[in-house]
Amino acid sequence: MKYVIVTDTHLGVKKGNSVYLRSSVELFDQICAYAHSKNIKGFIHAGDFFDTRKSISVDVIEISLDIMKKLEETFKFIYMIIGNHDTYLKNQIKPTSLSIFKEHKNVTLIDKPYLIDNMLLLPWIFDKDALNTNDTEICIGHFDINGIEMNASGFTPLHQRLNISDFKNFNTVLSGHYHVSSQTKNIKYLGSPMQFTFNEINETTGFYILDSETTELEFIEFDKYPKHIIIKDIDDISDLDINNNNIKVVFTKDHGIDKNTRIISDIYLKNPNTVKVQYYNLNDTLTDDVIDEDISVKSKLDILFDFYDKSDLPVNIKHDILQNIVKTLYKEIIGEKE
Repeated sequence: MKYVIVTDTHLGVKKGNSVYLRSSVELFDQICAYAHSKNIKGFIHAGDFFDTRKSISVDVIEISLDIMKKLEETFKFIYMIIGNHDTYLKNQIKPTSLSIFKEHKNVTLIDKPYLIDNMLLLPWIFDKDALNTNDTEICIGHFDINGIEMNASGFTPLHQRLNISDFKNFNTVLSGHYHVSSQTKNIKYLGSPMQFTFNEINETTGFYILDSETTELEFIEFDKYPKHIIIKDIDDISDLDINNNNIKVVFTKDHGIDKNTRIISDIYLKNPNTVKVQYYNLNDTLTDDVIDEDISVKSKLDILFDFYDKSDLPVNIKHDILQNIVKTLYKEIIGEKE
């Protein structure tokens, strides 16, 4: 049987950022459309459906229920593995935010070891004895395994419960939890379907089609989300894809405060999703010392008001009155309420 498998969707990420919420809806729309076209009836989510374990906003709940409705209309079998972000407490499975789906007829919550076909599904916390089996070829879960790099930072977890050798009885191990895809022996980390941080920069993301009989795994790309782009010592940004993307500006030399500000302002005017600035230690000998900080970039209105202050406006026009009128019009255009 074939299954769509996806992991680490982190619905509600970045405090419920609306851009990522829209991307999440598009992701599941693409999953359902693809499954319809291929007549695939099985769906597995390998953990961290939600992002925040302590509280979920009303809009995120509404969107999650809409997503589940689409999944139920598409799939006959839906398996939701409980990940660490889906649990209220770090050291136990219940209570879980996924309980809002427990009454849905097609949904099985994986809160303990569960066998389907030739697959063993495991939640975030489980008894390691479940791994001592010769009855299944495939193991799917949300694992923190010693010795496997988590992301582009090169961080490798140590002193966790699980080791690579614990999974020796399986032909194929598929895991969520780490957001960058990787292969170590028989263990495949699937990676998140979107880039959530700069640790996933340049990562090609998406979901998978798993054939449980052959263990064949097919990757389907998804790219409708804010990308992470690093801009390093550049004057001309006209050819860069900045709109709605996450931008990190890296200065390795001092251009002077006016030029630095102009570069950042030019980037901001191209409507990025976020802007972050990184300064390398600037001295006689360039080192790798880094100060990584979020800066407060002027808003479009502030830049416009700076322009007014430097302009020769007609004497009968008062700056404060003009600013109030522009603020009111701007709020009406973007739909902001007082």
